[in-house]
Amino acid sequence: MHKETKEYWVYLSLTENGEYTKVATVPEIITYLEAPSKISASETTIYVDSTSGFPNTGIIEISGLSSEKPAELVSYTGKTANSFTGCTRGALGTTPAEHWNDAFVWKYTGHHGYMGSFVDSAWYKVKSVEWSGLSSDLSEAVKALQAFLTRNP
Repeated sequence: MHKETKEYWVYLSLTENGEYTKVATVPEIITYLEAPSKISASETTIYVDSTSGFPNTGIIEISGLSSEKPAELVSYTGKTANSFTGCTRGALGTTPAEHWNDAFVWKYTGHHGYMGSFVDSAWYKVKSVEWSGLSSDLSEAVKALQAFLTRNP
């Protein structure tokens, strides 16, 4: 099974049928695993092409090039120009796994992706964009408060 990796463009409006403005791209920051061939499930330093733009500490998500390797969350306590250090593998209940060179690595922004500021009256739409250049239509409008309450009754 092949898994396409996409980015998502998040649009916001203050009314359901108003003008929507792009407010975010998810994933926010992306880099690629830089390993001789792969990393083991227990390595505590993860080398990437660049850590530019990533916070000094945080959580990254590693997603392989196919569905054969599951995505993994990794918390880190430091970074250099090309590595995340002090890594705890399998963060937030994910399973530590091997990952191949050039796997996608991005800043984890929560299970729901976009973690922008919350606006009670905001409406959101999302468009998916494959890195091949294909893109979807905008999704139906979703009111932020309704979506939030559905996830957190």
